[in-house]
Amino acid sequence: MAVKIDNTFKGKANQSPLLIEHKILSTLCHPNIVKSLDFDSKDCPRMSVQIPESLKISQTEKESLEPHSMMIMELCEKDLFNLVENTKGMFTDLLLLKHLFKQICSGVNHLH
Repeated sequence: MAVKIDNTFKGKANQSPLLIEHKILSTLCHPNIVKSLDFDSKDCPRMSVQIPESLKISQTEKESLEPHSMMIMELCEKDLFNLVENTKGMFTDLLLLKHLFKQICSGVNHLH
């Protein structure tokens, strides 16, 4: 599980760009698109997000999250940016590149 926090939007939660993103992602089902599982903000008391003790954050840090909108997402184990960055441009396997490009196109096509 991953948590995406919007620290910039100060308006009502129902106008939050993060809520809009959650509403879109939560309706999609595709292997190349990360799933959004939940949304929480100070303005949505019906939803509650429990921060796992394993995150080891202080009570002050937990309280500082309250005014922010949060989207709970599935954790993406692989990250294309990090994969490219860690290989320092050594993508020379044409079959791998074709496979990655097809996956990206498949996800983008599903969004449209």
